[in-house]
Amino acid sequence: DNREKIVALVGHSLERAFESEVAYPVELHCIVGYDWGIGLSGKVAINLNSRLYLDDYREIAYMLLHEATHVAYERAHGPMSPRELKQPGGLRRLVHTLVQNEGLAVYLPLQPRIEGECLDNQDYRFLLDPPALRRKTADLRSLLSCLPEDYPGDDETGHIFDRLSGDRLSYVVGCSAFVHLEKMGGLPLVRQAVLWRPEEFARSLLDMPT
Repeated sequence: DNREKIVALVGHSLERAFESEVAYPVELHCIVGYDWGIGLSGKVAINLNSRLYLDDYREIAYMLLHEATHVAYERAHGPMSPRELKQPGGLRRLVHTLVQNEGLAVYLPLQPRIEGECLDNQDYRFLLDPPALRRKTADLRSLLSCLPEDYPGDDETGHIFDRLSGDRLSYVVGCSAFVHLEKMGGLPLVRQAVLWRPEEFARSLLDMPT
């Protein structure tokens, strides 16, 4: 019943940030099993049996868009390679990539979520809570400024990724950076920032006012 509306929402939102040859093709699959969702190699799959979708079916469209953003980002920048993690500067490059990639995947559903009054998802609650957003921005800036050149070991690396994902730093603060860029230069600047090298995007985040 909602297929055409969902496909239109995903397509229209992707085209706000990407040229059509970068955004498409993308396959959207609603399955039973796995996890909330994944987007890789031109394909997206979300698990309809997740509590997220059972509690609010509107999340289906927004999370399909979130994962489709990863597909387009991968097409624009190339796939992330964890094999480079232990090379000099590899951790820094991967962290910068995650901040840009995950931030964009939270940013693109923001407008349709506002229009649909569906902002109870944890990332958007943080975005709408100025003190929490300031704390997370300060935390991410501190993390980015202290990233080592050489691989710091599995334990320290795991701690860094726990902060990026578990504390939602890359998602929430990355999104707020795109919101700030849109305020500064509209969608043209956002479309440019999507294609910036990840370290350039991270540098813009460090310069962003709190």
